[in-house]
Amino acid sequence: MDVTHTVDATGKQAWRVTTTAAHNGVTCSVFETITGHRAPDQPSPEAVKLAEVLVWLELGEGKLESGETVEAIVAGLDGVERLGEVYAGPDVDDDTFGQLELAKKSIAEGERELGAEIMLHVLDERASLYARYHDVMRGDVADDDEDMDDDDDGDGDAGASAAIAPAE
Repeated sequence: MDVTHTVDATGKQAWRVTTTAAHNGVTCSVFETITGHRAPDQPSPEAVKLAEVLVWLELGEGKLESGETVEAIVAGLDGVERLGEVYAGPDVDDDTFGQLELAKKSIAEGERELGAEIMLHVLDERASLYARYHDVMRGDVADDDEDMDDDDDGDGDAGASAAIAPAE
């Protein structure tokens, strides 16, 4: 997986960090607004991980759509593995563990397409939970910064936030 990033000034002590992950012709970008006295020299680890996971998700969906079920399963498993076990807070009612087991059972019983669909749904749900857990915004419009610079907790520092969209 290739990961690159750029840093652009967006205002006084605010920078937009664009993290782009690419693999097998699929590219996804994550956009973060980071505030502070100095420009960041790298994206957050959460942005990198989320961009990579979204590549696996999009790659898997494309493989499933083109009838490459085994490759879709592999991409789904790679994405679930990359995301790891800690993708949501302890107060989240997460039903994806049962869904993941159902996906694996379906695959083992020869229902590969159904298993791949369920697995990719699990990956999509977990990626959304991860984005929420790390206070990032997952969305289709990466250029809408209205909510990105808000000081939600009133501490005078807007902190970091991100919008996620597949790169065209």
